[in-house]
Amino acid sequence: MNWLTLVFFVLHCVLSFSQSSTSQLQEKFTSSIECSKNKNNTAGERLQCAQEALGVAQLLDDLEKELIAFMQMASSLEDINRYKIALEYGYRGLELCAELGDLEQQAAFESICGRLYMKLKRPEEALQYLGRAQEYFGLTDNSAKEYIVLGNMAISYGMKEEYDKVEPLLKRIKNHYLKQEDTINYLRSVVNLATLFEKQEAVEKAFREIEGIKNFKLDTFTANSVKVIKGKLYKKVGDYDTAIQYLEKITYGGPQIGFRIMESSTKELAEMYSLVGNYEKASLYYKKNAQFKDSILSVNAQERLQELEILYQVSQKEKEIENLLFTKKRKNLQVLGLIALLFCVLITLLIIFFRTRRKIKNALLKSEKLAKKLMHRKNELANFAIHYSEVNRLIRTVNTKAEGIDHIQDLERLKTKIKELINELRTHNSLVQNNNNIEAYIDTAYSDFMYELELISTELTNKEKRICSLIVIDCSSKEIADILSISPKSINNARSIIRKKLNISEKENMNAFLKKCIHVLV
Repeated sequence: MNWLTLVFFVLHCVLSFSQSSTSQLQEKFTSSIECSKNKNNTAGERLQCAQEALGVAQLLDDLEKELIAFMQMASSLEDINRYKIALEYGYRGLELCAELGDLEQQAAFESICGRLYMKLKRPEEALQYLGRAQEYFGLTDNSAKEYIVLGNMAISYGMKEEYDKVEPLLKRIKNHYLKQEDTINYLRSVVNLATLFEKQEAVEKAFREIEGIKNFKLDTFTANSVKVIKGKLYKKVGDYDTAIQYLEKITYGGPQIGFRIMESSTKELAEMYSLVGNYEKASLYYKKNAQFKDSILSVNAQERLQELEILYQVSQKEKEIENLLFTKKRKNLQVLGLIALLFCVLITLLIIFFRTRRKIKNALLKSEKLAKKLMHRKNELANFAIHYSEVNRLIRTVNTKAEGIDHIQDLERLKTKIKELINELRTHNSLVQNNNNIEAYIDTAYSDFMYELELISTELTNKEKRICSLIVIDCSSKEIADILSISPKSINNARSIIRKKLNISEKENMNAFLKKCIHVLV
């Protein structure tokens, strides 16, 4: 048992160490994921946290956590416009979803991949992924995600100039956000719908949509978008002055969105000033347009350089993760080897334990067999005792009938009485013979036990040996007296004599002592 205790102690230490390490990694994963979702952090910080979460998930060999980390990697890379790299993590997420059979996460990754293809100006691939995502979200009544996907589908159809498919989608989205009282998304859906009508030359429809939101407070992006649309619409109807007024009201909105809006508006202004004959301003806006084009190209170049840098960082991080995984696998093999050794020791101890238990079981079976045999013999003797009890009763009856026989004067009656007594005496003679048969039965049935008693003491008489044989099968003094046809007092005296001859102390149980000598009976 000392070895078994040691084995369990070592195994407990190994498992406790493993659990402690796993618990720390799980805490690290949770904090990294929270960091990657925190919008207060910079895009670079969120990306770094997502990379840390992915590394921890791979160390834990937890596919579900790895899936969450892939999602955050794709989202973080999308936030910094690294769409191609983000797609790689989207693909890996989809492969893992198929392995796990996680349909909900699969739809989420398809939505991300579709959105990334849309931003890469590849609408065909975008619509394939977005269509599958929309189908799943529609079946599961996840309207929040479904309408985001529908919006991206509308943009993708617009890239393909399939405007007949765009219009019903945008109207459906606009009505949904109006019911939901989601002002920001409602305004953007109206702007998108007006932009669509402007491209389709449906000027009245476009004006109607724009006029419908004139009482709303617009953010900078939406307000600039509305001014661009109005400028283009007034240009289409030949009202260049009004178009110029709206386009010149556009305010710069920052490098990411502002460059593109300003590039579009300066181009329109340059063209309209040319149309009205103001070549000086037309030249000025052509120059501004060129500057914004250069700025956009510069931003694109910077983004490409940053993309290459991030690719390098990601590859380095993945190498670090691979090294950590290799180290973890090596430690796992060592732990598995130790566990295997402990398992072998445990199996050996269990074999010893079961063999010992089998021996004990066999001993118990022998003991049970002996007890049954003793009980059988005791029952036989009890049957004999009942028989003798009946015979003794008959003897008492004969003695009762014999009383007063000497006073009978009638000869015939005397003869009859004598015959009755003769029959009773024959019964009495049979009793003596049966009593001898009982003693012979005890001598035969317990001959081996009596032989064992002779080895202990040669002073025991045959009668005392018979008493010992009856004691060892748990017969009481009264039962022994009935069987051997002697008084209980004589049995008690015999017990005292037997104790002295066998050197059994007064404190020791005679029955227990004698049972030590009956192994030869089994």
